Amino acid sequence: MLAAATTQCPPGSTDKNGLFWAIAFTVLGLFLLLGLVAPVMAIRFTRARKTVARVLWTLAACVPMLAVWLLGLFVFGRVFIMSC
Repeated sequence: MLAAATTQCPPGSTDKNGLFWAIAFTVLGLFLLLGLVAPVMAIRFTRARKTVARVLWTLAACVPMLAVWLLGLFVFGRVFIMSC
């Protein structure tokens, strides 16, 4: 992957228009919003539980949130940034 990052794109292939970047940032934003769903759902589903259980479920929901965010950054970087 590092070798692919250091190769140069052919001349004239770096022209990325506004629609390309709009789609790229929309995809990134969708991953960010999807990541926020996990803690929000954990908070909603644990309303009837004690405070300690709510805190533990919410903290546990942060793990998939961060995983989705990192996946979004990976997709953004791999598909949109590293493409010619």
